[in-house]
Amino acid sequence: MSNLPGAGASAEQITVQAQWILDPSDLPATANQILVQPSAPLASGKSDGAYVTVGHLNPPMVGGAPGPISPEMAAGIVFPVVPVARFLVSRERLADFRDALTAFIDTMDAAER
Repeated sequence: MSNLPGAGASAEQITVQAQWILDPSDLPATANQILVQPSAPLASGKSDGAYVTVGHLNPPMVGGAPGPISPEMAAGIVFPVVPVARFLVSRERLADFRDALTAFIDTMDAAER
């Protein structure tokens, strides 16, 4: 179910049926980083949304594993994060995402107990 704003100028909400369309050939991207930035401010000075960028950082080979980079060398290097998805969402939608993720994590934690 999705809540969409009703037609017209009112803030009335309606509920509609929605179904995700999954493409079996569209493989998920690996991501381990997230960056959230405010959108440009409005005339009021407030931001009405956020840019959410999800990316992946390949960790360097350091520590006990053999590799070309020592911890001392790695300390001076800026490693690139490769963006895999970028979204512009409203503040309200960002709060919806937060709530959905919190509920999912709470369910996972409860199942592990």
